[in-house]
Amino acid sequence: MDKLVVGGRGVHRAKLHVYGVASHSGGSRTTPSAIEKAAHLIRVLSTECWKISSPRSITPGQVPGRRSSRSTPVGPPTSCLATPGLRAAIIDAARMVGVEVEAKVAGPSNIGNYLAGLGIPATAGFGVTYLGLHGTDERIRIDTIPPVQAIHHATVRTLLGVVMHE
Repeated sequence: MDKLVVGGRGVHRAKLHVYGVASHSGGSRTTPSAIEKAAHLIRVLSTECWKISSPRSITPGQVPGRRSSRSTPVGPPTSCLATPGLRAAIIDAARMVGVEVEAKVAGPSNIGNYLAGLGIPATAGFGVTYLGLHGTDERIRIDTIPPVQAIHHATVRTLLGVVMHE
């Protein structure tokens, strides 16, 4: 109950929006293509990650292309979206209930990483206190059910934008 599994060792997710200008391939002048810019960004990031510590890699999940407005000659600069929410909401809700929760990481094959790869905000573990994990006497501490339920309830209300009164 004091740990919130939020990701895997060595995994960092970011959503980048790279902009370019749509143009006809047979045009007389070249325009900046978002896909080419994204490919260049991936190459640069991959090279830099190898310089920091080996072995590191960049694994792009999706590189979709969209048509841009011709009224914007180059498009806005590349942006990086961090989507805080679930992690912060759970940790804040736990504090409201009087429970200190620490974010931690697990192996890369945990369910939270799988779901995050599908674009579903998720954690890989937070809940009641257990004893004898995977043993024949595996069990939970029943007294940890009410605070965990209160934390999940407050988290959902926060994510839905419902004001909580203490």
